[in-house]
Amino acid sequence: MDIITKLRRARWHFIERRKIKREVNAAALRGKIKVIVGAGSTGYSGWIKTDYPFFNLLNSRHWEYIFSNDKKVDNFLAEHVFEHFTESQIQFILKKAVEFMKKGGCFRIAVPDGFHPDKKYIDYVKPNGSGPGSDDHKVLLNYKCLSDILRNCGLEPRLVEYWNENGDFQGWESEDENGHIMRVMRNQNDSAKKDQRGFFYTSLVIDGIKNKNF
Repeated sequence: MDIITKLRRARWHFIERRKIKREVNAAALRGKIKVIVGAGSTGYSGWIKTDYPFFNLLNSRHWEYIFSNDKKVDNFLAEHVFEHFTESQIQFILKKAVEFMKKGGCFRIAVPDGFHPDKKYIDYVKPNGSGPGSDDHKVLLNYKCLSDILRNCGLEPRLVEYWNENGDFQGWESEDENGHIMRVMRNQNDSAKKDQRGFFYTSLVIDGIKNKNF
């Protein structure tokens, strides 16, 4: 890549990052800041979409440019994003988020569920599994290890949807105020619940609530 192309790309990235910052500032004036990280094509009314490379979750400077201590975030949302990071990277991201979250703010996370009892599902979503994108998966999380990670980062876990180690399923008992998740049991119609993949597709969904001490 020649220097001119590099400069143009860097300028484009900065312009998009500045746009996100403006959206955050505008949301603060309206009273609530809600941010989707790793949004891809996902978008919901009232939520600010962010994605790599414009917002690199592992870059402290991006966090510090986009957010500020006087404009705290109410909600973060990440649907099937964290499986693409190592556990240490997830902790880095969560600690940066806590730094810029309001007390009592929520980080809703959805990832493939490592306690799903169907082996076909596990083979589909595990690192280097058979499913699309799994070649880039770094971890397969369950409610226990993800809850521990959240606590270590100053977030109190509240389980929303998950399988436990005994193969028992706990379904969605939450409203969408903290973020809509597509890949959950309740959002699949009866014919799609067990589709051509041959298993019921569910997610581990967990809310991390910022402790008052952080």
